[in-house]
Amino acid sequence: MKKNILLVILIASLNFQQYSTLTFNSTTLNNPIEGNLIYYINKTNIERPHDKEKIESFWNSENESFLSSEEKEKLNVLKCKVERGENLTVEERQILSELRSDTIRKKLGDARFERYKKLIEKREKQAKGQLEIELSKEEKTEIYNFEKEIKGK
Repeated sequence: MKKNILLVILIASLNFQQYSTLTFNSTTLNNPIEGNLIYYINKTNIERPHDKEKIESFWNSENESFLSSEEKEKLNVLKCKVERGENLTVEERQILSELRSDTIRKKLGDARFERYKKLIEKREKQAKGQLEIELSKEEKTEIYNFEKEIKGK
């Protein structure tokens, strides 16, 4: 079921004469209309503004070259959906995660991928407070180098 939830923000009875500009949701309005003002904002722009950035930051031409034609088609469908400002379903997020994971595995190889995966899991446990021991400087450097290689920089 497609959900397109609109968030309505009503700013009632504001006197805008005292304001020369109004900034809302990264949009600046010059001399806004006096009186009641209603903004309809697609909820996805508030909840998941990072989806587009995450896709663009990882899925460059080099990383896409590791995908089969069927996987590329799946990715393009998801990219289009995000471009339109739609939320990805849990299933679609899982597909995107699997595509990313498979690409990283192909790029790093099985042994290096497993090492990277263990380091990331350790970092996540530490961030959640489940692990008292901090990552060593060598482990942090190793993660940095893996991520640099993964992004193709």
